[in-house]
Formats: sequence, C-alpha cells, structure tokens
Amino acid sequence: MHPDSASARPYGALAPGEMIGLYLVKLVAFFTRFGATPDERQLGELNLWLTRAETLVDGLIRATTAVYLTQSGYEELARAMRTPLGITPQSPPDFQSAPQTLDQLQERLATCLATYERAEALARKLAMIIALALYSSALERAQVRPRPTSTISVSVHTDALVTGASAPHLWPPPI
Repeated sequence: MHPDSASARPYGALAPGEMIGLYLVKLVAFFTRFGATPDERQLGELNLWLTRAETLVDGLIRATTAVYLTQSGYEELARAMRTPLGITPQSPPDFQSAPQTLDQLQERLATCLATYERAEALARKLAMIIALALYSSALERAQVRPRPTSTISVSVHTDALVTGASAPHLWPPPI
C-alpha cells in the first residue's frame, strides 16, 4: 500500500486494482451529478459505464485468481483465467442494452462496489476451489484400489466336533 492517495499519483504508477477503484469512484460521482431525474441519454451512458465497470471488476477477480494459481504451480490454468470468456478479437463485447431505471442502475452499482471490495477474497476462494477440484479429479483418475487381502479358508470338521473325536492335524497349514 502507498501512503498517498491513488488520485495523487500518476496513472502509470497505479496498480490495476487501484485504477478500477478510481473508475468506480468516478462512476459514483457521475451518479450523484446526474441527480434524481436523468434523461434517457444519460441513463444509457450510465448503463454503458456500469457494464464496463462490472467487466473490469470481473477481470480483476480473474487476474488475481490467475496470480494465485501461478503461485500454486498451475500455469496452464492461470493462462486460462487470464483469457476472457467468450470474447475474441473478432467479436467485441456487446455493451448496448436497453437503459434501465435509475434505481436498477444504483442497485447494480452497489453490487459492483461490494464485489470490488471483496475481489481479493473472492479470487483467493476461487483459486482454492479450482485447486481442490483438480486434486479430487486427479484422485478419481488414479483409480485408487484397496489392497487385496489374502483369505484363508479354514474348514472345520463338524463330525469330529459332534462325536468328540479330535480334529485331524493339518500340516502344513492351508494357505
């Protein structure tokens, strides 16, 4: 952590999480500036910015999870976590959706802020879940079989027990 605020440092010195935090702060400022009665165009812009913020927060969680997976030795999975899902260079994400009401947008913003605040913990838990899933699937593939136990069959001569005669001496013992 740096002792000075994130907005006082040049943008090049900020970590990705801090840049996303600044974007969210600016988004909250836009929400308060537009007031209680934004017009349709402003709602559309807020919706677009909020969708981008949600995408950034999801990307932050995936990138942080990739760091944890790399530290755990899962390089291939870390590379997969860094690749956005469903987004290829040929198909950019679709941000154009119908504008929502201001209350719905504020609810989405509150959810986005809460997710951003828990991003580190969510990434850590996601990395643990992935590692545990890999471990359990590796155990299933190993097909752990119980060690075969040798069974010794002992035959008891019931007629000797009934008549009172001694059982025949068996040597060598059956194996």
